[in-house]
Amino acid sequence: MNNLKCIILLLFSVLGLFANAEDEKITFTPSVDKSTKTSHNTSKAEPDMMTKDGITISSSDAFFNVENPSVYKIYDDASLTISADTKLKEIVLYRYTQSGNEFEAYTKMNKDIPGKLSVEKNKVTWTAQSSTTNTITFGISYGGVVWVNSIEVTVEKKTGEEVTISNLGYATMYYGTKSLVVPSGIEAMTYTVSGNKLVCSKTYCAGETIPQATGVVLKGNAGTYTFNYSGETGVAPSGNLLSGSDAEQATSGAGLFYKLAQDPDNAQNVGFFWGADNGGAFTNGAHKAYLCVPGSAGVRAFILLNEEATAINKLSTDILKHETYYTLGGQQLSEKPAKGAVIVSKGKKFVVR
Repeated sequence: MNNLKCIILLLFSVLGLFANAEDEKITFTPSVDKSTKTSHNTSKAEPDMMTKDGITISSSDAFFNVENPSVYKIYDDASLTISADTKLKEIVLYRYTQSGNEFEAYTKMNKDIPGKLSVEKNKVTWTAQSSTTNTITFGISYGGVVWVNSIEVTVEKKTGEEVTISNLGYATMYYGTKSLVVPSGIEAMTYTVSGNKLVCSKTYCAGETIPQATGVVLKGNAGTYTFNYSGETGVAPSGNLLSGSDAEQATSGAGLFYKLAQDPDNAQNVGFFWGADNGGAFTNGAHKAYLCVPGSAGVRAFILLNEEATAINKLSTDILKHETYYTLGGQQLSEKPAKGAVIVSKGKKFVVR
């Protein structure tokens, strides 16, 4: 009897998992969703492309900006690729009702495509059979242009974002429109300026919510972690100097710009270094955070010393060579010494002038 109860409970648990699985349907409509291309060009190197809610639709030979009638015009012998940042479940292409072209050729053209493809007079439906598919490429029929009235994409609804921490034990993260829950084994930190060093202004521990549009430094063992979406707002940090972007783009703000990297002088250290000459703007990765420090002319790097999770200290004000300096007794100095001092640098003794 006890075994039967366990089996019943297990069955209900499994059914509960399936019941909680949600799908999300996104529809691309020509009058609203268009590529940045303005005209059809068969010799262009880049495909026409549209992006919406984590889904990208591109074609090697298409015109996604037709105004009259408002359609997606896909030329013969083209490809149409739909990809998502989560699992694809179903794709439906609806034919423009006044077009003379049918979809009969789709079955033959796409006989080797994974999943199930069904073709009707006015639409093509693809249904996933693999739980891991996130990209599908259709071949367009020969001998005629296909006019598509809309494209409907159903994906598995994401419950969070995956972030990878390298062997350095640190990473940065930024999501402009999502609040995220810190997973077990991770600390997320924000930073502000206090005197001559950067100090942790707030630490988000496991189970706490990082507010949207908050750049953070993550600390944890190497691996990939899932930050689940949170229904809470989260507590905003004070004076956070970490900014970020949801797409790959140039850093912005008033000050010098730094990115998280390994210390070129000491592989054991991790810190924030200029991402471009003289602390100028550089291209920041999607969902990555960068450091923007105002009024810090001459400071080339901020190093995380002694593996402390709560403070990033100023390494050096040497703007020229990022050298390491020692006293005659062998003690490493935190910054370039004053003029007249006798020191050792790069194995040589000299007087600072």
